[in-house]
Amino acid sequence: MSRSSKQAIVGLGLMAAFLVGVVVLATRGNEERGLRAQVLSTRRAEPGDTVPITITAVDTFGGVKRVEVDFGDGKDPEVIERDPSADCRSDFARTERFDFERTYNGEGVVNVVATVTTGGCGAEDETVEAIRTITIKPLRSS
Repeated sequence: MSRSSKQAIVGLGLMAAFLVGVVVLATRGNEERGLRAQVLSTRRAEPGDTVPITITAVDTFGGVKRVEVDFGDGKDPEVIERDPSADCRSDFARTERFDFERTYNGEGVVNVVATVTTGGCGAEDETVEAIRTITIKPLRSS
């Protein structure tokens, strides 16, 4: 057998091993259930700006039971509570979105902390926290 034939066989073997690894990882990822949350907003605002803030939650099983958002401005957190069992679905991951607005009057750095709890539909309760930092300061004068 020639040297180039041996190299081709080794190359095909490595490629096949790589593809098998990808399939195994993808299958394992689909079997894992888990809750993920994210806080989406601007990273910078000026005092007096109203900042749109979106909380997204993705879970493969169960529904959102509670969303608590501390906007980092010293005021009481906003809380949404609901019964997720009215919307039970199959094992497909679903994304739920919660929109808020907050006006920041002072200057400084604030941390928006969202705590999301899912459950119901035969799933155990899961809780996850997501954080977003927003800097509040005026634009520089030119």
